Amino acid sequence: MSNKKSLWGPFISFFYVLLVPILIASILMSRVGSMTTHVPGYPGVARLTSNCHILRNAEYFGAGQLDGPDDFVYDNKSGVIYTSVKDGWIKKAYISKLKNSKIRFQNWVNTGGIPLGLARGLNNELIVADAHKVN
Repeated sequence: MSNKKSLWGPFISFFYVLLVPILIASILMSRVGSMTTHVPGYPGVARLTSNCHILRNAEYFGAGQLDGPDDFVYDNKSGVIYTSVKDGWIKKAYISKLKNSKIRFQNWVNTGGIPLGLARGLNNELIVADAHKVN
């Protein structure tokens, strides 16, 4: 046997390091694509078709009423939902218990920036993560 190095070593390493992950990713992505469908009336929006029973009783929140919603927080004491939108407003949504009633949104606070995240603090205060604030 000679001391020449085999060319198969680098090829096999290349195969495992690069080609196997690409193959696995392409199989997974093709599977995810087959589990989504277009949402009528909402161009560019897709929903998962598998496990749809999980969201069977879910409703759209603010569809057609909010311009670029990012996050929401529910205040169970007052029954109000706070939502942030891309124009800088944090809006209050009053939820009615009546079936098929429209949700009313009220401008509450304008942050002067782009509020991306909302959370409730320990003392029930509203905490806002703002992307940038325009002075």
